[in-house]
Amino acid sequence: MKKHYSIFFLIVVCIFFLPTSVFAYTYIKDECIDNEKCMLVCNYAVTYLGPKKGDYGGIHGNVENTGIISIFYMYNNTWKFVWGKSSNVKEATSREGSYSSVVSKNIYFQQKLDPENFTCPDYGYLDFSTLWDMNELCFDNDETTCAEEYSNWGTSFGKDSSLFVSSKKDYDVFNDIYEYLTTWHYGDMSCDELRAKKDAIKTETIHKLKNDFQVNFLHGNIVPTFIQNNEIYNKKETTILTSLEEKIQNCKEEIDSKKEQNEITEAEASKQKEEFDNIDREQVQEGIKDGFSAMETLDISINTDHLNQEQKCEGIFGTVDGDGKFQKETFGWLLQKILNYIKIAGPILTILFSMFEFIKAIASSDEESMKKVQSRLVVRIIAVVALFLVPWIVGEALKLINGISNPTCFFK
Repeated sequence: MKKHYSIFFLIVVCIFFLPTSVFAYTYIKDECIDNEKCMLVCNYAVTYLGPKKGDYGGIHGNVENTGIISIFYMYNNTWKFVWGKSSNVKEATSREGSYSSVVSKNIYFQQKLDPENFTCPDYGYLDFSTLWDMNELCFDNDETTCAEEYSNWGTSFGKDSSLFVSSKKDYDVFNDIYEYLTTWHYGDMSCDELRAKKDAIKTETIHKLKNDFQVNFLHGNIVPTFIQNNEIYNKKETTILTSLEEKIQNCKEEIDSKKEQNEITEAEASKQKEEFDNIDREQVQEGIKDGFSAMETLDISINTDHLNQEQKCEGIFGTVDGDGKFQKETFGWLLQKILNYIKIAGPILTILFSMFEFIKAIASSDEESMKKVQSRLVVRIIAVVALFLVPWIVGEALKLINGISNPTCFFK
């Protein structure tokens, strides 16, 4: 029976932990990321010890309340704030040209939100008052402004360290930019690749900037003004050149190591080092300037027309708006909600039923029962996987029947 215990434990571990390994970040994933309409700028993981919602007298003691705040920059020059928990997400969008310390009736900043010189505040707070839980949020750099200036009888942005365990900023876009400039730009090139492209280093530098930074980081849009005005970005040329020198030094050390291990001769080592020394730094510098200049002056109308168009899709399940969601009260909207609940309930029920059956089979020491339980588990897992494939299967079937390119309209 030891083998059965091991199998049971392995299955439970895989079911519980394999799906959760996908979620590597704490920010509230928003559809604008998937639709390439925005970029994540700041994120805060907030933890507060206080009364449970509805426990106005605090008679049941303190419990741990957690939430997340995410700030997105929209490529149509507005800012989007999303906060709360995955089960209760709220959002607000700033109006273009309308910025102050109070972005909306429930979002507060210690300093005026300057869209051209924005930096992530050090601290972000959720309103954990027991009246309207997580209804408001506030940002400051001193850990006191939100608590002292924006808290009131119905709003609680506390500063007590015994209550506010964390208002931690766990993502800042400028850290990503610095990481790119120092590590990613030349860091993902092998020494042989860098040496082979030394004669076209300017073209290669521009190519990497446009494909890595502009396409992957900016989704084809121009560099936003608030990034252009940031100190980290303004040191980009020096930072990239420094990272190149570090890369070349590492490559030379790699050459010495190969020589010591008799993988290459002394003459070959000297020749390879000389090739690295002959990389034209002025060409690299010109490539950096030309590449970033193109990204800063690109005609934005070419890249952002899709942001201002309300693209709709008419399908057999209902109409999908430009945000990728079915219009409310349509059959598709109802069907999507039901499918979402089933996708949650399916894996949970599979785990519960399988655990119960395994325990019974182990307790009975019946080999035949164990085989049946294992067989049913496989069937259930296949059924759960099929749940997530239903939208695709339905869509493909309707395409074959009706010849419609997207009959389900983003039904997922």
